[in-house]
Amino acid sequence: MRFSNPGTDIPLPVLAAGTLAVLLTVTAWAAPHESGAPPARAESAVWTPRELSFVYQGFTTTYSCDGLRDKVRSVLLELGAREDLQVSESPCLSLGRPDPFPGVRIRMNVLQP
Repeated sequence: MRFSNPGTDIPLPVLAAGTLAVLLTVTAWAAPHESGAPPARAESAVWTPRELSFVYQGFTTTYSCDGLRDKVRSVLLELGAREDLQVSESPCLSLGRPDPFPGVRIRMNVLQP
């Protein structure tokens, strides 16, 4: 799957986080609770470990591997991830400079019903 970001200067991780926030807001807005209605049934969930590898290819914004690691970590924490998440950079071609294909590996726990 290829994502494009034509005509804007918004980095893809920020754009993805914004899209997720809009989707969550629309979902909450689509099913409003009437006043006096009983609250929705609570579901139990468990924390489940997940691992994800992510390679960023920017057209207008470039990142070093350290910069992408820090940006992804801050976006995940802003979205409500637990503090114990681990974000590490992938092997890079350009140490300390912007890399054409910086990547990160994410290890975190997510709630699963």
